[in-house]
Amino acid sequence: MRNKVGPLIAIAVAVGLVVVLSLSPRTAIAPDEDVELTTEETHDHEDIDAAIQAAVEKINSGAPMEGIMAIRDLAESHPNDPRPQFYLGMFSIQSGQFDKAVSRFQKVIELDPNAIDAYRWLGESYMSLGDFENAKKNLEKFISLSEDEQAIAHAEEMLESIK
Repeated sequence: MRNKVGPLIAIAVAVGLVVVLSLSPRTAIAPDEDVELTTEETHDHEDIDAAIQAAVEKINSGAPMEGIMAIRDLAESHPNDPRPQFYLGMFSIQSGQFDKAVSRFQKVIELDPNAIDAYRWLGESYMSLGDFENAKKNLEKFISLSEDEQAIAHAEEMLESIK
């Protein structure tokens, strides 16, 4: 039995990470649209996108910690970019570290108040921690901003469960 447990755990982690990534933001997390980026900033933005994609590919190819560390490095080297923080928040949810997810999603919202999906996942993280007041506040904010009917319906179900 012991020889079978290791591969089963690896498969479960890989499947879980694929699920988390499929739940990644449906709305763009990017610098404020009112701010014009310089050529250098635009190039840096594209580099970060490519680095995140490469990290996600590592995660999906069976090297989850290597991919997560790459995203963590991006978060440290680009502290004003919400995208690495968002992905780290999603991985925190996946691993059941909801307190870390809360701090990651709060940072995303601090950096980009228009990061609609961050409100959803922040609300869900608070819900998992039993902080229903903050869960409600963030889920309501998500519902007010989102256009994703399926995600709105899910958030509304969560709000109903709080009442």
